[in-house]
Amino acid sequence: MRLLYVTQHLPYPPVSGARRREYELIKRLSKWIDIVVVSISKVYEEDLRCVSILETIVKKVYLFKANKQLSLETANELNISLQVNRNHSKELLSEISNIVHNEKIDIIHIEGFFLYYSIESLRSDIPIVLCEQNIEYDIWFQQILYQNQTLSKAYRRQASIVQLFEQYVWQKVNAIVAVTEDDANVINGYLKHGKSKVVTNGYNHSLDLDDGSLPATLNKDNFNILYVGNFDYYPNEDAASFLVLEILPIIKNQISNFKLYLVGNIGMSNVERLASDQVVVTGRVDNLASFYKNADIVVCPLRFGGGIKTKILEALQYDKAIIISPIGLQGIQIPDKSPFILASDKYEFASAIITVFNQPEIIKEKSSNCEIIRNKWNTWEDSALELYSIYYNILN
Repeated sequence: MRLLYVTQHLPYPPVSGARRREYELIKRLSKWIDIVVVSISKVYEEDLRCVSILETIVKKVYLFKANKQLSLETANELNISLQVNRNHSKELLSEISNIVHNEKIDIIHIEGFFLYYSIESLRSDIPIVLCEQNIEYDIWFQQILYQNQTLSKAYRRQASIVQLFEQYVWQKVNAIVAVTEDDANVINGYLKHGKSKVVTNGYNHSLDLDDGSLPATLNKDNFNILYVGNFDYYPNEDAASFLVLEILPIIKNQISNFKLYLVGNIGMSNVERLASDQVVVTGRVDNLASFYKNADIVVCPLRFGGGIKTKILEALQYDKAIIISPIGLQGIQIPDKSPFILASDKYEFASAIITVFNQPEIIKEKSSNCEIIRNKWNTWEDSALELYSIYYNILN
């Protein structure tokens, strides 16, 4: 079996949730099938340096430069999804047929409905598997609540555009992989049949990238708060702004020696503006493990989003207590004893941070519960086998 795996970014290094999922699955699937990766890159020069490393795992990597980002207003005027525009490459559109032919591709996997436009022109006998890490139109509709009156109209318009094309792609592909049962139910409810199957994220991330180093900016004498995310993705950018502008002002009066680390890709976001003496914005880093190991507490203040949050599974792997919003817990069943402290608004988040700072035994107790979740969760080997079975059943 020869698989074409199409992504919106190079899966290596796994410095965001989506990259982590792709890297872990590809690494395991490559033991059973030949994989050719096609990636549309927003950081082409950075990604180009990593292609040879990924090619030690897969058969071949093709890297293409992404389109420039349109404004929301322009995308709405053109009746186009921002994500379709941003995750498209004219060069790929002209080369995709040759790649499929020359690489003798049997089946195609696309990570996100927005990548379908790049392969839509291919002959119809090649089956396509779509992975939906989120239902994107639902996230657009969620965002409307946090916009002013003018922007809410623009977001509603974009949400409708995304919904139309996303549901169109659901109908066109041969199979759909969802990350949560809730998302699979929404997809199957729309299609009126069970085309969507769940392949959740694993927890046992590869540790071969961990060099054990202490980040230069991290001082163990401080109370270190960690939020990891791809801040070029708006739900994460919003969460970072919410954390810095609304939660931190409440805790500053009661905790002086803290540092907040916003770790992850910045892209075109405004997260850099949040940096201060107490807020470190690192940008993209190759070694997330060292930040997890040396953080006192992990936070996830997402106000909207979807899917399983890979950053939460990463934190579980490093036995971290996690202060988290209900959105951050989507797809995760909470046992009686868990590492989670639930916080629904800025006051609850601030209170939780202050409480664990003053009572470090709570952190120790919560951290000890991580294993309870891990023992009930999929490994990446489980998830890769489930995905392989989907490919195999389509082809046979």
